[in-house]
Amino acid sequence: MNENILLYHLIIKLGAILGASLLIERILSFINVAINRMFIFQYTYQFTKAEKLKEQLKRDQQAIKESALISNETLVDSEVEEIPFHPDLPEEKKVNTSFELVLIRPIKELLNDQKRFLKYKENNTIRKEFWMQIFGMLIAIFVCRALGFSIWEFFSYSPVSGFPEPSTFGFIFTGVIIGAGSKPISFLMNFLLHRKIEIDKEEVTEEAKNSPDAEIKPSISHEIDKEQISKAVKKEAPSIEELVGFQYDGGDRPERLNNTHQYKKDVDIDLIVYHHTCMHSDAPFEEVVKEFDRKGWLTGYHCVVFKDGSIRVLCRWDRFGNHALGHNNHSFGLAFQGNFEPNPNIPSSNPDKKLGIMIPTSKQLHAAARVMALYAHMHNIPFVFPQTIKTGDPVKGIIPHYLIANKACPGGNFPHAAFKEYITNYYNAWKQDGEFKSALDLFKKNPLLMP
Repeated sequence: MNENILLYHLIIKLGAILGASLLIERILSFINVAINRMFIFQYTYQFTKAEKLKEQLKRDQQAIKESALISNETLVDSEVEEIPFHPDLPEEKKVNTSFELVLIRPIKELLNDQKRFLKYKENNTIRKEFWMQIFGMLIAIFVCRALGFSIWEFFSYSPVSGFPEPSTFGFIFTGVIIGAGSKPISFLMNFLLHRKIEIDKEEVTEEAKNSPDAEIKPSISHEIDKEQISKAVKKEAPSIEELVGFQYDGGDRPERLNNTHQYKKDVDIDLIVYHHTCMHSDAPFEEVVKEFDRKGWLTGYHCVVFKDGSIRVLCRWDRFGNHALGHNNHSFGLAFQGNFEPNPNIPSSNPDKKLGIMIPTSKQLHAAARVMALYAHMHNIPFVFPQTIKTGDPVKGIIPHYLIANKACPGGNFPHAAFKEYITNYYNAWKQDGEFKSALDLFKKNPLLMP
């Protein structure tokens, strides 16, 4: 009789433990979400609406001043860096950053830094989970003590004396089991749910195979799909972004230029200037953005081309950028990521390959050539490549930066002849291509694209 009573109590209390563990797991999940949201709200609402409006007004005023500044032909260009400091930037902020020192380290070290960061993030997650489990156990112990619920009695049961009175140790023991069991129960539920979904899919697939018309339906479906695909291939011509190999998204924070850097309606866009960034060839796009921010400018080149041939938009194309002082308001600026100047006597040069590759890659040249040819077609830019520019002559066509600035940009190792040939090939091929013209007309409808 006593054995039946023990089994009955054991089953009831095990069910209660499972339910309590699931309840604790739900409570911990709710607390976890609440903590995360608390930090998000604290970060999101650190500024009041008035402060946000004040920041917006300050940025608009800076934008107006910058728009007039970079259009000024009398402004002195910097001889030291491709990206000069903004003239209005306070002197205390015009200091060399550690950016170059970070980038010239071996890529292996950068990857190690990333691994250390991921390890640090993982350790923080583990610590968080640990303390959440401890908190769950404390909740369970408190509830067990308040309700007088314990399972230690089953471990200390004596047929002679029966069940002992619940003790403090028994409440702690029960609370630890409930708190520790919350995670395994959650994992078990997820596993059973996902497994059930996979079984349902398998059952549906098996039923479809065993259906009477199974042999007919797949063959008909295959013929229809093949016919539809064939029609789609014939109808859908490649887009400009597919032809050139990039995604136009308006560039970095395009809303910052809503009220500034606007091309004048009476000024034609008739110039394309190509540069090198003077930065490490392995530096990511985010570092190009940060460099302009550090120097105090709202924007820079219209796009940057990397050594793997990838193309990233920096300045939205319906606004002029900051890349060629005195000529920004009628030009388009493209930069190769890297430093191709080998002469050590020239400031910010790359004679010892500490800033990566010393010659643009073939993928880089071809990608940039496609962008140049596209932009020349978009604005009917004079397709000429001036070798020299005399004082007083109009500056038009496709030129390297050094022709209009006291710089070596884009570097002494830059293969100008090969680049010119690539641009010409793409330009002439697309000039006779009807699909390209149709794709270009569609591309021009982008609201952040044409002045």
